[in-house]
Amino acid sequence: LVTDKDSDIQEPEDLYGEKVGLIGGRTGGSAMALQTALRSEGINLSRIQFEGVTSENAPVLVREGELAAAMFDSSNIVSPDFDDNYRTVIDFGENLHDTYGAVPPSQFVVVREKYYEEDPEKYEKGTQWLRDNFDWARDNMEQISRARSEGEGEAAGKPVDLLMNKSTCFSRIGEFNQEDKQVLEDYFETAKDVGVIDQIPDIDSVFDGAVERSYR
Repeated sequence: LVTDKDSDIQEPEDLYGEKVGLIGGRTGGSAMALQTALRSEGINLSRIQFEGVTSENAPVLVREGELAAAMFDSSNIVSPDFDDNYRTVIDFGENLHDTYGAVPPSQFVVVREKYYEEDPEKYEKGTQWLRDNFDWARDNMEQISRARSEGEGEAAGKPVDLLMNKSTCFSRIGEFNQEDKQVLEDYFETAKDVGVIDQIPDIDSVFDGAVERSYR
């Protein structure tokens, strides 16, 4: 979340009463993660006026004073003139990692216990395949990031170092743990606060009777 370099915004509390731009609006995945990070800092979201922006117009609106702060796409943050014009208010990816050890939304591979018990070897084989692929991708991250940067799609043209850093931050494999549960609960609380869902799921019941394997 970025503000103008000369702005009076120094910390999240300074956003109260201000207009803040969210890429894709309040219900987008990254915007929800940002709002979860703000809530983890004790910020009352209802006291901030959120507006939808695009990755293209967010820097312009902040620079022109139309917005006090806004989410910036990573391609804007790594631009050569970023430090000359802008300043980071909160790095919500870093915040969420420091708070939970994870960045929502998370992706999980889950097998119901009754199915697992019918053929454990099959599911362990599938889990091992995922782990092997994860390990290979981790060991070849520079090669993969370079191919993504030079190819087509959303990563095309982005710096290789940036793609490598993103992959490092957003990747983990292991058992479903307390940090995963907490970040999911807080993420769902944000979703309810924003109006995306009406009721917060019971995470324990979701994973009850499951052989838990998480793959992020």
